[in-house]
Amino acid sequence: MPAFELQPVSLPSGSFAAAWFDDEQCLWNDSRLRKPQSLRAFWNTPSLQLYRPQLGPTAVLYNPHAFAISEGMRDELSEFSELEFLPVEIKGHGLFYILHVVASLELPAGSRAHIPGAPGYNIVNIQAFPSSFEPSEAFFRIRQPALSAAGRTDSCVLSTFANARGAHAIRSLASAYISSFQVASA
Repeated sequence: MPAFELQPVSLPSGSFAAAWFDDEQCLWNDSRLRKPQSLRAFWNTPSLQLYRPQLGPTAVLYNPHAFAISEGMRDELSEFSELEFLPVEIKGHGLFYILHVVASLELPAGSRAHIPGAPGYNIVNIQAFPSSFEPSEAFFRIRQPALSAAGRTDSCVLSTFANARGAHAIRSLASAYISSFQVASA
């Protein structure tokens, strides 16, 4: 079963198809979203805004640190236990929900990944998973190596991955905003 990486859709103009959301300083980044633990019990709904509010919201909002989805999409994706939906208030547009992936896996042996240095360094990106890799989780993150700086804080790589079932759900609901690219096989 192949694995897919979820990425924002770019338009021919170079901008993203999804509306950009952020805080007033354009610095919103909740580092807890890189950890696979549930945040529901500790989450305080942040008040954020659209970068270009005159364009209005799209069904999916994008920020380099997270995707936020509409209530309707949240309802459609609620069958996936690997996802939790954390509310964010978008000024003038109501609640949207951060897609927080709570399932995580170790980097499978035989993967190709860019790790700049000796063991103990963070994974920068993943180029390929072994052809035998069959993720059972519909949505998942890859944990940073345990001895790396990010691994010691139980963080994951920035990328979000899906198996074929998860990628199909994203394509059927949000293909105008989120693409799912098959990760190469090693």
